Amino acid sequence: MHYAAVLTPIIVLHLAGEMSSEPMPPYEVTSFSDEPGIYFEKIGTMQLQENTWKLAIRIEVAAFAIRYHQLQHYLGRIKNLCDRVKDDNRVICNNILRITEDDNTKLTQLIIRLQTIYKVPTSRRGLLDAIGTISKTLFGTMDADDEKHIQEQLELMQNQQNVMRHAAKSQIKIINATLGHMEALEQTINKNENLLANVTRLVQERVSNLAHREEIDEHLLAITAIMNKLINDVEDVLAYLTYSKSGIVLVRLLPLENIITELREATTHLSQGAHFPFKIQTENWNKIQEFMEINAYYDNPNVYTILTFPIVTYPKYEIIRINPLPVHDRENIFVIPKTTYDLLAIDKENRNYVTLKEDDLNKCKHSGTTFVCNTNHPVYFITPHAPCEVQIYIRAEEDNCERRHILSTVTFWITLAESQAWLFSTPYKQSITIQCNNQGEHKIDINRTGRIKLTDNCKLTTTDLTLRTKKRDHTTHVQMHLPQFNLTFKQVTTDTKINNEIATELKIEP
Repeated sequence: MHYAAVLTPIIVLHLAGEMSSEPMPPYEVTSFSDEPGIYFEKIGTMQLQENTWKLAIRIEVAAFAIRYHQLQHYLGRIKNLCDRVKDDNRVICNNILRITEDDNTKLTQLIIRLQTIYKVPTSRRGLLDAIGTISKTLFGTMDADDEKHIQEQLELMQNQQNVMRHAAKSQIKIINATLGHMEALEQTINKNENLLANVTRLVQERVSNLAHREEIDEHLLAITAIMNKLINDVEDVLAYLTYSKSGIVLVRLLPLENIITELREATTHLSQGAHFPFKIQTENWNKIQEFMEINAYYDNPNVYTILTFPIVTYPKYEIIRINPLPVHDRENIFVIPKTTYDLLAIDKENRNYVTLKEDDLNKCKHSGTTFVCNTNHPVYFITPHAPCEVQIYIRAEEDNCERRHILSTVTFWITLAESQAWLFSTPYKQSITIQCNNQGEHKIDINRTGRIKLTDNCKLTTTDLTLRTKKRDHTTHVQMHLPQFNLTFKQVTTDTKINNEIATELKIEP
């Protein structure tokens, strides 16, 4: 690449340091052999989102209320039976029932918490129902067509029709599975009904001759087991919805194999050239989750959580940050090209580019340096009238860059996105002092343009300013790009207007 020669001094410096017994210096200094007036930082790659694929997970939350009321009914019946037990056994029976009251109180509180998540308050229901699907949204932003497609697919599932054909058309698929170890509502209620009915019948048959505490424990054990199972299920759903609201899927509750299988199946229905921006592997789930969005809505008796995955197409753009770097021309005059944008995404192969702002990039989904952005950004062709920074980046033979002149007698320092790194541009050879971790000072000379990178807890001092670094929580690695092009070699016409104001003092953040 064009900037390999620029990096050579650093590489040689490191090799020399390894061969010698002297410790490596706590800094790296690179002097630029080319001075295009712009320094580019490659901060990642970008693909545009063409479409989405959605997985809907259905949870019968209203079923918990049915199971709860079923349990309360039988607790009442067992209490009545305890009142009919004679002598000391009645006291034992009632004492055991009191032990279950604490668990029952906890269960009641959990049911109330769950209902507050998915039930719309009566005072708001009339207003919210007037705006349709929004009234049912629990969190996230719902697509107006999602509920319609889900209902259509539920009908197909009931009629055992071609669900996958509908999923391919609507780009949404229902995972017809419950969370973790939860059983289907009908199966759970029937099991509880049979168990509790048998317990009640046995107690009624033996109520007159219950003689041992062990016998009473046996009958009440079924009640406790059913209550604990319901408590665990409600806690799991609360945890699932709470984490989902933060964009996290609890893998202990939702088997990832189901999601991975569905995503692999989805790839067979995507249009040519379309693909997911990640490898569909269980061990790659953490990266997959970074691209995923989670929305949820309630439609009695179910809560649907919808996992949305982006579908992207080629090309892949390079995201570059533009750093104008004044170049010393003569005396106290610097030359700098006039730039329009701070961020660009450029596809050299197809000669296209997309303009970006920091806020645009923040809204993109990303994992590391891989970004997926919405397609609402216009894609421009690279023409002779493209912005100056685009022309310099692709090394156009002729550029239409407007050059400005700045007067300054001090060195320019520009902070980079790369951790603890700066650009410099000097009007003359300048000495700087670097001191790290309160150790000995390093005195070096810098001249014209270049880049300097410091380690932790360092201080750089010149006659004009002081730069300080702090201990880093993380390190940002950014690839540099410096075209083999020299701004001051271009002929400047004599009638170019020169700015007679002294350059504004730059504030450098440590």
